[in-house]
Amino acid sequence: MPTEEQILERMPVWDALSELFLDDELSQEDCRRMASVLAQSRYSVEALQEILRHEVYPACSLNLISVAGAWGAWGEDWIRERIAPRYNQRPLVHLPAFQWGAIEGTWRSVKTLLTEQRRETRAEAASL
Repeated sequence: MPTEEQILERMPVWDALSELFLDDELSQEDCRRMASVLAQSRYSVEALQEILRHEVYPACSLNLISVAGAWGAWGEDWIRERIAPRYNQRPLVHLPAFQWGAIEGTWRSVKTLLTEQRRETRAEAASL
């Protein structure tokens, strides 16, 4: 189990990434907001992809095929209970990502926006 400090650091990332699995259409503004949260984290795009694949996806992916899936935010308690125990865990065997296609396009958009936001932030910092 991660420490409280590790959970607090990762919570905004888990919360943002878990939105990909809500049974709701995400707008471009939603993607921008998610990218902004992720851009503020210390994690590289590659590390965020790993967190998505190995921590968030296993906890949230079944929502994509559930008839009565979650529509609103998951909530901090749910994230602590379902995602936090997966902190830095990597499976010995990879199970097929049968719902990955449902989030792939949105995740690609978020990654693009995240990269753009970080580039803009670096450019602004360099100009100071």
